Amino acid sequence: MPESIVKQALKKLPAGTPAALRKFLVDFYEKVPDDDLKMLDPSLMDETVKIHWDMSAKRKPGNPSVRTRTVVGDAENPGLNRTIIDIVYDDMAFLVDS
Repeated sequence: MPESIVKQALKKLPAGTPAALRKFLVDFYEKVPDDDLKMLDPSLMDETVKIHWDMSAKRKPGNPSVRTRTVVGDAENPGLNRTIIDIVYDDMAFLVDS
């Protein structure tokens, strides 16, 4: 895993962030292929982890937590907005199938 990208995301977390959330960020991206990690923005990585952490804390077991959000394009791609679907649910092999 490109350590520098994960380290950049860790730096985006506010001071005083619990160690458990920091570990969650590292674990969350641990199995993401390097080529995919290279395309992620550390700020978006940080935001996604915080959202999933919060969704997990509020979700009741057996009930999914689903949220959609739009990420606006950056300076290089100002018109390229993306829709992100965040899903937190019990461990399932194929929650979303490609």
